[in-house]
Amino acid sequence: PYNLDFRGRAYPIPPHLSNIGSDLNRGLLTFQNSKPLGENGLFWLKVHLANLFGMDKTSFPDRAQFTEDHLPQIRASIEDPLGSPWWKSAEDPFQALATCFEICDALDSGDPATFESSLPVHMDGSCNALQHYAAIGRDRVGGHAVNLCNADEPQDVYTGVMKKVIEIVANDAKLLDNNESYTDHKASGTKFTKDDSTNTNTTTNQNNNTASKEDGDEQETGDYLTTKEMETIRHSRSFDFDDVKKYEAAKLVNGLIDRGVVKRTVMTSVYGVTFIGAKNQIREKIEEKLEEQGHDIYL
Repeated sequence: PYNLDFRGRAYPIPPHLSNIGSDLNRGLLTFQNSKPLGENGLFWLKVHLANLFGMDKTSFPDRAQFTEDHLPQIRASIEDPLGSPWWKSAEDPFQALATCFEICDALDSGDPATFESSLPVHMDGSCNALQHYAAIGRDRVGGHAVNLCNADEPQDVYTGVMKKVIEIVANDAKLLDNNESYTDHKASGTKFTKDDSTNTNTTTNQNNNTASKEDGDEQETGDYLTTKEMETIRHSRSFDFDDVKKYEAAKLVNGLIDRGVVKRTVMTSVYGVTFIGAKNQIREKIEEKLEEQGHDIYL
């Protein structure tokens, strides 16, 4: 039996054995009614086994080839499950063992196309909400990123965003590397404040901000700099307080950005996450990584 939530998502009621349970749960479950594999069914069983070994970022033919290359290990796994270590090395070992049995039964049947299988083969979308947006908007670039278009290998939108973030952070981490005024001020040991900005354009902005503060309306700027502007700042004696914040934050997190840092925010961006919520999601991930490196994030 299942429950439906307000969005129409179905959740199984049994707490100990269900299709969204543990690897052991899923390894035990089959469909009640079996069906012939047909022309391509054995191929997808092979792909399924490779997925269970973490090969889900390669092409489908490569995944099927992975299974074919390991047929001796598959045989050994079903003949002596307790003595064979190979299936235990899978990311989902019990599901992998069940698939080993199914593949061998299909091959031994003499005609895999007519072999009746009841084993579930998992198919997963790539950031489903983005897939819907890309499809509705006929967005070929977005569709390619979430696997709506043909490609030699699976695409990963989270990795694409991660690479762009890494590029931006790396650039920001070089922003004041050759800025003599910043270096001198840093060497003095005094704390940076907005009054320390030496950029004439920034000084004008600060004066405007000061006037606004008197009216109780503090203004902040956060515009992106062009490459030319960044180079000018790096090799000049001027610096902006906001550039200092950006530079030192980038220095701190440079090298910490990975797929896990951006995934949750990319995923929830299409579900209405707020700017503050997205910022908190990223902060939590970065703080975890800083703590792992021994930083005291509460200082």
